[in-house]
Amino acid sequence: SLTLNNNNRYESLYNASANLNLNTSKKYATWNNSVSNTYLEFTGGTASPANTIFYIKKSGTWTISCNLRVTDGETSNRALFYMELNRFIGTGTTTRGTSVYDYNFGSSAYYRDLADAYDSLNLGGQIVLNLTEADITAGCQIEISTHRLDAQTTYQDINIDPTVSSILIEHSTWSLS
Repeated sequence: SLTLNNNNRYESLYNASANLNLNTSKKYATWNNSVSNTYLEFTGGTASPANTIFYIKKSGTWTISCNLRVTDGETSNRALFYMELNRFIGTGTTTRGTSVYDYNFGSSAYYRDLADAYDSLNLGGQIVLNLTEADITAGCQIEISTHRLDAQTTYQDINIDPTVSSILIEHSTWSLS
């Protein structure tokens, strides 16, 4: 039979000290919690890229679930956003390596206006990466980025709510018995 082994888990809320404004052409997500173990390395904080890059150290199946929510936007104009998981060949958590692929989380969000009934949005999804020993030997880094496709106004804030925006990263291996 095939058995799933959950080996490691990281979860964190968005870093409230970071720039929360989603209304930028490209934004890198920062997270509160740091981790450093044989599976994963990440330093929580507010600087980019020093506090946006996860360094993956183990092969296997990695599931990355991310949810970024705006609960009270401050602009009265329209905008459209999407979110990606960016994968790099590199080591460590302070310098981005060579870009490998940008995985779209499969959602985009349309922001309408300042009226309370319409000024929220959610970017969310899940990516599964199956990483080999060769991937780990080469060096594997990931980070979450958001992108603004269109905006009626670019100078007003559409802030991420750090109390309900989160990331979950899980490592699993499979065994046959």
